[in-house]
Order: sequence, then structure tokens, then C-alpha cells
Amino acid sequence: MRTISSVVVAGALILGAGCGFDVEPFGEGSLHVGWEVAPLGCEQSGIDTVQVSLRNNGRSYGGRAECEAGAMAIDGIQPGTYELEIRAWEDGRRPTFGADFGELRIIPDEHRDLRVIDLVALPGVAQVEWYFDNQRVCGANDVDEVEITVFDSALYEVHRATSNCDAAVADVEGLRAGSYLFRARARGGGAIFEGLEEASLKRGDQVDVRIGLTRID
Repeated sequence: MRTISSVVVAGALILGAGCGFDVEPFGEGSLHVGWEVAPLGCEQSGIDTVQVSLRNNGRSYGGRAECEAGAMAIDGIQPGTYELEIRAWEDGRRPTFGADFGELRIIPDEHRDLRVIDLVALPGVAQVEWYFDNQRVCGANDVDEVEITVFDSALYEVHRATSNCDAAVADVEGLRAGSYLFRARARGGGAIFEGLEEASLKRGDQVDVRIGLTRID
């Protein structure tokens, strides 16, 4: 298990004295975080490093440790409510497994123990960009909105959403590893514009998908 004496990265806790009275500072807290890469463990999942980040608006604590260490201790944490993010890195290139805690309370002079947290496979994100093959902008094509639909390798629909055409880009989140077909479709001036593009994602991937819209009617 690795122990980290944390340094506040951003912000500071300022304690003052008022009306002639000395102010005693709050005691610091500590946190123990244990992890397991589910379901096969570090080596079989290709994970070598785990990063633990504890943050709120003014402070940040944490660090990195070898995945096989299985745990990390963080000391010297100022009391408050934090967000905890754990990311497991594959060959040091990108995080592919992880876990998140929305609100974690650190109490003065108390130790919190989060024993074994399952780190699960992270979904990918596709940033979908569209343009018109006729080289005209949205307004010139009388198009206000573009609908993005995503189909998996078995052609099941997994996502559908509409975006403002002028935005020219939209994020599709929560995609599991695999191959997908992305369709962009728009209607304007009595015409239908459509484009298709294929893309594949691995765990935790972020990919760019560029789709040209062609008039099809």
C-alpha cells in the first residue's frame, strides 16, 4: 500500500483570529482507498497504474500508484466534501477502468476507509462533426437541426439525439467498446440530407467522427 502526504494544489484554508481570541485550526483527516480491477485484476486487464484524485472547489489531493499495490493512503486532508475519482491506466496511455464518488465527506481528526472498490470498464466518447457536401452552411440549406443516431454492430439503435445545426459538433457519450455506425440526418427546404460513417472504440476511447451530409431526395 502506498502512503501519500498530500499537498494542497489550489487554494488555501485561511484561518484568522477575531475580537482578540485565538482560533484553533480544525484537525486534518485521512483516507484509505483500496481497489480491484473487475473482474480479472490488474495484469489480465492490462492495467499498470492507478490514479486517485480527491477534489473540491479549492483543494486537490491524491497521486498515482502501481495497480498491484491495491491501495493508497492519503493524509493531511483538510475537512470538507470532496469528489473522488479513480482511474486505472492501460500501459500508461489512457484510463480504461475507473470509479467515481460524487460526495465524500472528510471529517476533522478522523480516518475514512474505503476498502476494496471495483474499478469497472469505462465507456468511450465519440465527438461527431457534420458538414454539407454542397459546401453551403446550415442556414443556406434551410436546416435548423441535425439528428445523430448511433447503431451498434448488430444494427441495434443505441443513441439518438438532436442538435442545433450551427453547432456543427455533438458528443455521444457512454459507448461501450465495439464498432458503430453513425448517421447524421437533417431536413430543410423540402429536402433531406443524410450521411453515414463507421467508427470503432476501445475502452475509455475518445474518437472523432466526421460526417458529410448529402441531399438524398
